[in-house]
Amino acid sequence: MNEPKKELGKQNLFTIIISCVAIFVSVFAIIFSSIALIQKTDEQLFDENINKVVEIRVSNDEETWGLGTGCFISSDGTILTNKHMVYSSTLDSNYSTIQVRLPSSEEYVDATVLNVSSDVDLALIKIDKNNCEYFNVVSNVTDGQEIYTIGNPNGFGLSFTKGNVSSRLRYVTYEDNVIATIQTSLVINEGNSGGPVFNKNGELLGLISFRLKDKNNEVIQGVSFAVPGSIILEYLDSIEAE
Repeated sequence: MNEPKKELGKQNLFTIIISCVAIFVSVFAIIFSSIALIQKTDEQLFDENINKVVEIRVSNDEETWGLGTGCFISSDGTILTNKHMVYSSTLDSNYSTIQVRLPSSEEYVDATVLNVSSDVDLALIKIDKNNCEYFNVVSNVTDGQEIYTIGNPNGFGLSFTKGNVSSRLRYVTYEDNVIATIQTSLVINEGNSGGPVFNKNGELLGLISFRLKDKNNEVIQGVSFAVPGSIILEYLDSIEAE
């Protein structure tokens, strides 16, 4: 008389197991779908970050112009760029005219120099603008990571490029100095200097600084170097401490 009860218990246990598996599969599918939705397209990354980037031009005579890039790092119009974008090593002084153009504007506006580093290729300039979209600087970069930059190659205007971190820490001899850099596969040109290197979250990992040339003085494409976020943070902290 006890056998039917045992069989009924087995059926109930089997039903519970099947239900648990079904719930697990459903939850996994929801999580997977959510992750897929979070993955941003290149178009979204461009749209979300373009307004954080500016074109820069510099001159001492307002006839011959040097072109480059910068990016906002605070909402008050403070822009991070390369030292070599605003400071002439030949003249040992800042360029007399430094101007910035926003992605949404046809006109350049004057910028003032806030700080020029004495030992790394970084500088801060500022324009009269508030409520700027800006990058948060981070130092967590990994080898092989997919990265992006927006710059002003050859003065054609702000352009989007993507690549990978070739090495998160590479010591390179540049202008007789050994410096710590992020090596990237980003293809850059004249005018990309000072452009942001950012991740999928729109966080600033580094700042485009230079390329290398081969023995024939030809630019090596697909090998570019950026000032790491860790050094940017140290630079910004040193300014705040002054």
